[in-house]
Amino acid sequence: MPYLAELWRTDIHHLRQLKPDSDLIQKFKNLIRDQDTLIREATRLTNRLIACLKEYFLVALELFSKPTLLAAIDFLKLYPTLEPAQ
Repeated sequence: MPYLAELWRTDIHHLRQLKPDSDLIQKFKNLIRDQDTLIREATRLTNRLIACLKEYFLVALELFSKPTLLAAIDFLKLYPTLEPAQ
């Protein structure tokens, strides 16, 4: 802490004042935060889907490398279990 006091005493003119973020920067930060939240949620839901398919409908995972593709989702809507798919 003495270093900061000495810096404040001797070199205050070299330090720049911190300014609050502009409205645009704050909106950008909020968008980034929301994007991160959505990515985490999408990952969580994908992992849940894969876990369910591993337990109840393993063939669907073998048919589709990415179960979140539109074709895979359409297939699962038409054939939610192995019986209708056969």
